Amino acid sequence: RRTYKPKMETRIRLTEKSCDEQYLRELFDELQRKAPKQLNILMKYLELSDYSSGRMQYQVSKSELLHRSSVTPAVLNALVGKGIFE
Repeated sequence: RRTYKPKMETRIRLTEKSCDEQYLRELFDELQRKAPKQLNILMKYLELSDYSSGRMQYQVSKSELLHRSSVTPAVLNALVGKGIFE
């Protein structure tokens, strides 16, 4: 006898401190110089979450974000470790 186990989807969102525009600007500058792949995934997150319209959908599917940005999970995990995503 098997029990039903629903599929769980991991979702990613910015941490509270990362939602500040000034902090994001500084972060862009730092990542542009030091970590272009991390900048790429952050930009893709902002695109998928519709950040510029102000109607931000705070959570984005982790698998879709990784697929669309064409980076490895290690890049995303580095941003989680830095406290940018949760």
